Amino acid sequence: IAPKHWKYKPYSACNASFTYHIIDRLASFCKQQQCNLFLVISPMYSKGAESVINKEEILNNIYNCSLKNKIPFFNYLDDSTFKSPYLYADPYHLNENGATKFSLKFAHDIRPFFMKKNPEKP
Repeated sequence: IAPKHWKYKPYSACNASFTYHIIDRLASFCKQQQCNLFLVISPMYSKGAESVINKEEILNNIYNCSLKNKIPFFNYLDDSTFKSPYLYADPYHLNENGATKFSLKFAHDIRPFFMKKNPEKP
């Protein structure tokens, strides 16, 4: 059960088309610099995620941009690992325990991308 003081007001997270444009430019820059880029949506408490009015539009734009630019996309928004309200500082942000758990999971998930380039390293 979520803490009673948490408020869930509907809101638009950001301009979805602007998000696409920024990611597209960042992807071009990273390719020029030969550096890895990962697109990541961090977890949100379920009712917090439900309050984002344009969530689907944003997720679709990020997903389409990842396909266009061949960028790995990790969407943890609804990941069952992060369902407990005790992992959150508020409905939208992980607390220290949640952030540690998320960091370990994300590091595990991206490890294969680095192993391909450096197979001799453990």
